[in-house]
Amino acid sequence: MGIRVQCPNGHKLNIKATQAGKRGICPRCGIKFDIPAADEATDSNGLEETVATAPDNEPADSPPPLVGSNGPSVEIPSITIVPDANRATTRATSRLPHRRSRRRTTNLVVALTVTVLFLGVVLAWILLRSAS
Repeated sequence: MGIRVQCPNGHKLNIKATQAGKRGICPRCGIKFDIPAADEATDSNGLEETVATAPDNEPADSPPPLVGSNGPSVEIPSITIVPDANRATTRATSRLPHRRSRRRTTNLVVALTVTVLFLGVVLAWILLRSAS
């Protein structure tokens, strides 16, 4: 059975009960937050209580919006679990700049070798031509 929570920005999320107590990311705003335990969150069968305030441009006499009415239901997106941010980076990502550097060095050595060989052939051709 799932639990309902809100991210710090107020987006309503439906989360599996097995994810309670872990860190997660809101799929709408991308903010990381701690998922509360199942007893701290609202039960999936209950309705949440909300207080509506009138914006400055509306008169205060307007009726408050209905909460929990029988309107169309909205599917609440699931949440993505993030690994611990304190973990060390993986070897593949930490060696990536080193591999690029090694590849550049290898390409440079090959290019210089080809250039030296070409210049040697041209110099030998010039010397043999002037000798005859």
